[in-house]
Parts: sequence; C-alpha cells; structure tokens
Amino acid sequence: MFQLGPFVIQYEMLLVFISVALGVSFLRYFSPMQHRDDKAIREVVYNGLLTLFVTMQFGTLVMRPELLVTDPLSAIAYPSGRQELWLATIIVMVYFLYASWRHQHALQRIFIGLLLVLIPAEMVYVTVQSTGVETLVYLSGFALILWKIFQHIQKRWTGWIGLGLWALLQLIAIVGFQNPFLFHVVIHWSFPVAVIGFVIVMILVDAVKSLPKETKGG
Repeated sequence: MFQLGPFVIQYEMLLVFISVALGVSFLRYFSPMQHRDDKAIREVVYNGLLTLFVTMQFGTLVMRPELLVTDPLSAIAYPSGRQELWLATIIVMVYFLYASWRHQHALQRIFIGLLLVLIPAEMVYVTVQSTGVETLVYLSGFALILWKIFQHIQKRWTGWIGLGLWALLQLIAIVGFQNPFLFHVVIHWSFPVAVIGFVIVMILVDAVKSLPKETKGG
C-alpha cells in the first residue's frame, strides 16, 4: 500500500480500479451491448457500479458509526468487508429495480450489462491475484458464462441464467477453495446462495407475468 494525502491506497484496490475500468471498456466497445440502443442501460450499469464503490468505501460509517466521532479518517481507510458488501449489494439492487421501473428498462438487460462488466473485470483480477487450479476454475467458468451471454443475449432469461451461473461459480469456489473472494472481499457462502435465490424469484415472477400473454395468444 502507499500514502496519497490522508488516504492509504492498497495495491489490491488499485488493481480493482484497473480491472473494473477494463470491464467497463469491454461493455462499451466489445460487448453485444455496445450499440446506441443500449446506451441508457449502460448508464444505469455505470451508476450502479459507482453506487457500489461509494457504498463499499463509506459503508463502514454505517456499520461502525462510532468512527465518526473517534476517528473519521480511519472509516475511509478501513478495509471493506462482508457487511459493506451486503449493504452495497442491497442498495444497488434497489437502484436497479427503481431504474427498471422508472425508465421502463428490462431488468434482466441491466443485469446482463452488469455481468458484461463484472466478469471481464474479475477475469483480470483473478489472473493477477491467484494461481493454479483456482485460476483455471474461475477463468473457465467466467468464459463459459460470457459465451452463454454472447450466444443467447436475445433469448428469454439469459440475464437471470447468467447471474445464476456466476453465483454458482462463486459457491463452487467457496466449497472447493475455502477462501474465495469477490475482488478483494472474502465472501461467505450465504452471498451467492442469496443471489441464486434472487434469480429463482425473478424467473418465477417473469414466468407468472407472461402467463396472461401466452393464454391470450392461445
């Protein structure tokens, strides 16, 4: 780590920034969502990522409010952990739901955009930070999910299936390696399980919504 004014910058955090920047570039210039028609979706994803970062960075103030009185600067430098990840994830989920409702975006298209940033970014991070079988498992799983999205982006439930596979890969890593991480945050098995639960709920909701249309069509 190194000092930048009052802030302590960790090399792991710098790698996260570089990885996410490359992921954003992938979404913008190389993904199936690079076209002008998906500009609004990309902006929602960018806002969600910014919200995620800010919440992860300052979520310690929510989890440990006493630091506001005792040592405010340490709250900024304090490394983010599982609690901050849960808080950030919930806030971003709520924002995505609001953006989908407010701007009439398909919610799963937003999550496809998120995966098209998150997966390439994680591939960069894992390649630098891990070695051996762990790297092979992560990269193979991520490549499979990307292939699935590229080949079936217009099909029903592709976003939910992709998100579910991403969470399943994290869960497999927890069982297999005992010390998995989402970038620099070590995650508990309950996190990917909750994501898989969310995916199942969204597929069921989507299926129920489509029933009247299918009935009318018949």
